[in-house]
Amino acid sequence: ERPIERARVLTATFPTFLTALAAGEIGEGHCRELVERTRTCTDRDALAAVERVTLPKAKRMTPKQFGNQVAKAIADYDPDVHAQMSSYLAIRMLSVAAVVGTEAFGNFYGGLGNTWMALVASVISMVSDLFLNWVLIYGNLGAPEMGVAGAALSSTIGSFIGLAFPLVAFWRRWGMDIGGPA
Repeated sequence: ERPIERARVLTATFPTFLTALAAGEIGEGHCRELVERTRTCTDRDALAAVERVTLPKAKRMTPKQFGNQVAKAIADYDPDVHAQMSSYLAIRMLSVAAVVGTEAFGNFYGGLGNTWMALVASVISMVSDLFLNWVLIYGNLGAPEMGVAGAALSSTIGSFIGLAFPLVAFWRRWGMDIGGPA
């Protein structure tokens, strides 16, 4: 974001921050973090609450630390963010069985000295999640653009795809060579 646009946002939306910047109480980095972290919030009341709650903290934090505080405040005050977080968590809860199953199989194989099975399951899960993020968040390959719900759904599907590898391996008895003295 260019400085002139940041100045417009500060003047129109965060006048107290602009005053603190002019007084030297906070720096340019704090203002940059504030504007960047709040750019998707359109609720004026939420923005006013974020300004009121975060300015005292800005004076004793680095810009990066302050940016994290702004993100937390947005999550607390912006109803849209709250709704998206709730939706994300509801969808992600569907993957608990897959995550626990993958962990259990990883521990089983780890007990046999075969740690690569868990690694392969994790890589499969992450690669499929990355691909599905691209498809479902942004609506590529003809899929609908789902945003945050797409991120949750892609991670949930990726968790189940990652579980498929140790399930098949266990069923086929792959990687179960225990070895050792007879």
